[in-house]
Amino acid sequence: MLEQGLILMISGMGTVILFLSLMVLVMQLVGAFFKTHAARFQEQSKDVSRIRRISSDDSDEIAVAVAALTAYLKK
Repeated sequence: MLEQGLILMISGMGTVILFLSLMVLVMQLVGAFFKTHAARFQEQSKDVSRIRRISSDDSDEIAVAVAALTAYLKK
């Protein structure tokens, strides 16, 4: 019984080591691929000037929206 447990433990640990080694190898291959083909996967620059900034006028609208949500949730 003890011998079967040790065999099961060793085979399980071997399976885990094999899987982890394979995973590390695949990750290294993927990393090398992305290093050599980095130009294909670069994000396009975003136009930040179009983003609307929150001003003092917007705070009134936000307060109204929060008050409406609070009243709705209290029903």
